[in-house]
Amino acid sequence: MGRCVKGYHCLYSHIPEPSSSNDPKQSSTDTIKSTTQTTRIVGSATVSYEDGAAISVISLPSDFSAVSIANIPRRVSIEELTVFLNERTDFRITPDSIQMKFVPATDLKTAHITMPDPTFANHVLQKIGTVVTMHESTVQISKGQIGGVSAAGSNRVQLASISCSWHQLTRAANVWYGEGHPGVLPALSNHRPRLNGRILDIHLVASTHTHTMYHIDNIDTTTTKWQLMGILPGPPPTMIQWAAASQGSTAKQLEEKVRSMVEQQGTLIDWVMEVDTTDTAKAKAIAKFADPEAARRAITKLNQAQLGNLPTDVLHVSAIVSIKMSISQRIFDIIKQPLRDLSARSWNEYHVGIKVYANSNKKYPQDSDRLYTQIRIFGQEKRFVARVKSSVEEMLAGHIAVDNDGKQITDPFFFKTSGLPFIDDLKRICKVTVVPDNYKTVLRLYGEPFNVEAARRILTEKVAQLATQTHVLLLDHKTFPVALRGGFRHIMSRIGKEKVTMRVTSSIKEIVLIGSENEFDEMQRILQSGLHQSLENQFDTLNIDEGEVLCPVCWTPPEGPSKMTCNHVYCRSCLASQCASATSTDIPLSCLGDSGACNTTLTLSELSRALSRDEYESLLDLSIKDYIKSRPAEFRYCPTPDCSRFYRCSPNAHPRIFDCDACLASTCTLCHQDAHDGQSCEDAAAAALIGEKEFAKWKKDHDVRDCPKCSAAIEKNEGCNHMQCVACGVHICWFCMKTFEDGSETYGHMETAH
Repeated sequence: MGRCVKGYHCLYSHIPEPSSSNDPKQSSTDTIKSTTQTTRIVGSATVSYEDGAAISVISLPSDFSAVSIANIPRRVSIEELTVFLNERTDFRITPDSIQMKFVPATDLKTAHITMPDPTFANHVLQKIGTVVTMHESTVQISKGQIGGVSAAGSNRVQLASISCSWHQLTRAANVWYGEGHPGVLPALSNHRPRLNGRILDIHLVASTHTHTMYHIDNIDTTTTKWQLMGILPGPPPTMIQWAAASQGSTAKQLEEKVRSMVEQQGTLIDWVMEVDTTDTAKAKAIAKFADPEAARRAITKLNQAQLGNLPTDVLHVSAIVSIKMSISQRIFDIIKQPLRDLSARSWNEYHVGIKVYANSNKKYPQDSDRLYTQIRIFGQEKRFVARVKSSVEEMLAGHIAVDNDGKQITDPFFFKTSGLPFIDDLKRICKVTVVPDNYKTVLRLYGEPFNVEAARRILTEKVAQLATQTHVLLLDHKTFPVALRGGFRHIMSRIGKEKVTMRVTSSIKEIVLIGSENEFDEMQRILQSGLHQSLENQFDTLNIDEGEVLCPVCWTPPEGPSKMTCNHVYCRSCLASQCASATSTDIPLSCLGDSGACNTTLTLSELSRALSRDEYESLLDLSIKDYIKSRPAEFRYCPTPDCSRFYRCSPNAHPRIFDCDACLASTCTLCHQDAHDGQSCEDAAAAALIGEKEFAKWKKDHDVRDCPKCSAAIEKNEGCNHMQCVACGVHICWFCMKTFEDGSETYGHMETAH
């Protein structure tokens, strides 16, 4: 019996749903019984769907954890490694959870073990450690990264690394020159000489007619007076006096001290010293933990920690944030130059880098839709990395087309085959690139601002034209039976089937007309007349045969027929309309045949055959969105506005931190507030409340008021009572807090009212 070798990263994930048992030894191996099943990547989650477009399993990266093992001797088999791990941990690891491969040109192997338990990796590192011996070979164990990987592209964030920097042991000296030697060092102090790998800081302290004194900083502790004298110009100084020096002995001992402090914050899986050959006065190390929580804890507790007796003897600890984005080659080609400009700007302003990796699809070299480019954004300041990431995402998003009222243009016309000629003409006329985003049903425009605006105006005019032709008639409990029993068929015979569509779900019953106002009035008359006359008499001209096959939605002979397993036959457009209008109460989707009495669940294979690709994907997207929103006790969306990522809520006994790979926000999955490492949810809430009360008191004591327009805090410390909010720019009368468009209007108000 075979197994998939791609593990968690397989797009058709075979990993079972995480066990609900509290026993870490238990892992679910149950298979999901479903006629058909399909899997999609939604954000960083792997979502499995079953018949009726219902959600079967949601697998989040946070549901799993993994370890990577390197330098395994070639003769070690998967079975032997399984026994080795099971003897040393509390988990029941099976061979199926281990991926092992050979390292080219060596006698070694690597292994990757993934388990459906978020505590697995930390447990292994705590029980076994990062280094272990197997067959006289030193094997290294580290925490493996699990991210949402898909052909559609995703973000992969790494938050478990920190940067540690400190000044090496240093000393200072005061140098005196006697009478007749003033100004012997001006040239020297201008270019900052180098001695024993250190760039010396020299500045004048005092100069009189009898002597001149200079102070020299950043001297290596091994430097002798003779070495210092060797770089000083002119006659030797009359005296050299060593000033204060850092406590400690060697650079190695100081490194060991820092590393020990870091190791106390969590499981350390890597420690790398970086060598700066231009200035040996500073030391820098990159530390990687097993989990992001330890990195956050190290930053909180160790940053600015004192290492010695001098004010400069402090440890500086900051985060290293790295995030990868996978984008379509088609979009990348459009934004390539703006991205280069952003890369240079972000490095100069924030010291945040952007690196591009060409990642062509060798399997489909001619298929531009399957070509992707990897972008890596990295830096030490999380907020700056997030800011640059947002700028990149804005480029990727393009300009979303909106009408004159600021509403997104989402008319179905632009996303159908019939609308493609119009889109092609728009591209040619306005010299823009137009990408219909079928996933979010928006039009993305790329090009010069002037051309984008011209395209937007043309789109707005087209929307207005389409709106005058579209009419919706809601069916109530009286008109709906009339429509089902022949009224809708009669409407189509009078107006034309290509102009009308009936949409029927558990929550929506309506007829949509694309036509004139007169045709809409006639449609209403037909249904109203059916309320007052015998249906048999009213619609007897339709000649409906009892044996005729009719669509369960429109009650007419199906066009583009799709036959279900229950033998009911739909119009392709009617089935698409039913799916597009579905809500959480309609899923799993079922057949509407026999006047709604059939109720047979529509299989995924039936739906995928009957619907277009975009319609099918839209249905799956609608299903997962409604599923998440209807289960707030199980899932929550990331609290960042407009962020589409979601996480699994934690039980009270084991709260975890959700690190969003989209917006980089860190959220407690129990109280759903900002991450509060080392504090309970109750303590964090109490601290936040105290902070809010203290801030409110400070605002009252200092007469700080909120802007009436944007609520930004404003403090008035001098000047007249005409204020302007720096956040939104509105002009304010400080007497009564009324707002105005400009300063002259504000002064006019103050003269008359106050």
